[in-house]
Amino acid sequence: LDLIAANAAHPVLQFSEPQQKIVVHLEDMSAGPGRKVLWDAVYDLGGIETLKYGLQPISGRKPDFHLFCPPRNGPPHWYELTVSKLGNGGRRHMLEDFVASQTVSAYRPDQDPEVLQMDDLHLQSCAVQ
Repeated sequence: LDLIAANAAHPVLQFSEPQQKIVVHLEDMSAGPGRKVLWDAVYDLGGIETLKYGLQPISGRKPDFHLFCPPRNGPPHWYELTVSKLGNGGRRHMLEDFVASQTVSAYRPDQDPEVLQMDDLHLQSCAVQ
């Protein structure tokens, strides 16, 4: 199941310094053989520190943000978000243009390590989908 966020919604990203044109790239790192790109978009921040909610991308290979949810059946998934500056001529040079990256894990309640430490009654109530 592939869910696209409504109304061009995407996460808000806050940077430590003003940015111009940036590329955001989100991959599901555990989507079977190979990676699955969920978001690859270019945004023009115009010299501010925040990719604001609902800002429209100016281009990208997958400009719509695809929601990431763990599958109902299967293992937890982990995702990698990378942000880089858009280099001259639209080229990306990861070492020179790197801005930030983050890894996120997503799993069902019955796979959550914190929930698994609780009693069985609580686990049963959290695992209902």
